[in-house]
Amino acid sequence: MITDDIIQFGGYAWRVLITADNKALIISDKIIVKQEYGITSSWKDCDLRVFLNRSFYDNKFTKQEKVQIIETQIKTGDSYTEDKVFILSVQEIIQYFGDSGQLARGNKYIDDEYNQARIAIDKESNKVSWWFLRTSYDPDNLAMCVSDDGGIYVSGHGITVKKAGIGGVRPVLWLSI
Repeated sequence: MITDDIIQFGGYAWRVLITADNKALIISDKIIVKQEYGITSSWKDCDLRVFLNRSFYDNKFTKQEKVQIIETQIKTGDSYTEDKVFILSVQEIIQYFGDSGQLARGNKYIDDEYNQARIAIDKESNKVSWWFLRTSYDPDNLAMCVSDDGGIYVSGHGITVKKAGIGGVRPVLWLSI
């Protein structure tokens, strides 16, 4: 298994982001669910985190597959969580999909040569769609996201249905290999 390989796991196609120490960080190749982030943009307290680590984890993976999923300490802002399934932070999207330096310069929207790599197809509609990141944009209780053209909305997107917050989710997990 090497970076950018596509593997099958839990009934989905996953892209390998990195391998190290007999484990692989994988992200769903497509948006596999549309979900509200919740009433808070804090990853630690959001409904999306609960959904991924309970309902999604419990119902989408077999007993043997669950043995392969590594619970991992996830740092988001100043807080830490223990998660089996999560979504990428803005720093991780830059790390694994490419860094043009725009985030470091404080840009509110990142439109760069890495857009194409960040574009995701919704599994259900088979159309390009935007997807959530776990990094919040606190002034307005928004979550950062990747737009349907692959750019990164650093200034965030609504997290509740009332703010058009049913967004794409590309789960990420560490897999023992």
